[in-house]
Amino acid sequence: METPIVYIAGPVSGQPDLNRQAFYAAQEELNALGFDVRNPHEFCIGIKSSDPSDPKFYKKGFQVLTECTDILLLDGWAYSNGAQVERDAAVLFKLGIFESIDDLKLKYSNEL
Repeated sequence: METPIVYIAGPVSGQPDLNRQAFYAAQEELNALGFDVRNPHEFCIGIKSSDPSDPKFYKKGFQVLTECTDILLLDGWAYSNGAQVERDAAVLFKLGIFESIDDLKLKYSNEL
C-alpha cells in the first residue's frame, strides 16, 4: 500500500499566529507515525495576500486535496468557513474524514 497522504484543516483566521502551533503539532505527530502530510501553512506560504479569505488560498487547497487520501480536522474546524469548505471538498473527493489522530491511526493500524 502507498503511504497515506493527510491534509490538515482547521481554523486559521482570528487565531493567535494563525493557529500554526496546532497545525505543526499535528504534522509532526502524523509524520512520526509514517503519514505523508499536507499542511496549508507550508503549501500556501508563497501566496501573497493579507485577506485570509482570498480565493487563491482555496484554489491551492483544492489542488492539494486531490492528492490526499484523508483529511484531519483540527479542533474548532466547524467554526471556520475555510475548514468547512475543505471538509466539503473532502466529502466530494471521497477522502477519509477524521477529527482525531487516534482515529487515523486506527484506520491504518495494520498498514503503517
